[in-house]
Amino acid sequence: MAISRVTYSAIRAATQANVFPRGGSILELGEANWYGDLHPKILLDDVKVFVSDPVIRASAERQLNAIVRSVEETKSITEEEAFQLAKLFYRFEGTALYARLIGGWIGLQFLQMLLCEARGHARHH
Repeated sequence: MAISRVTYSAIRAATQANVFPRGGSILELGEANWYGDLHPKILLDDVKVFVSDPVIRASAERQLNAIVRSVEETKSITEEEAFQLAKLFYRFEGTALYARLIGGWIGLQFLQMLLCEARGHARHH
């Protein structure tokens, strides 16, 4: 599943709503890549917010800073960077430890269900 603006927004919202358990995982079918409609700096900014372990955060920041510099210099994302960004995204966004989502519309429908459930659950408490 390509990580597009829609996917990123949905998973970010799920992260903020604590829908995903930290350290959990879901099966990934195929290899995801960064779609390219978002600048990778958004992931760097979110890693700074959502990754609490300083060692893991520093490692992610190093990797993401290198990609951000490359993208800013070349004004494009290479195929290798697109796949690396996806791996970093699933590692640090959502569950913070290699959470994977089922690809395509099934994954988005699953996220919608989780978000609706989290919102409904939050209203009852």
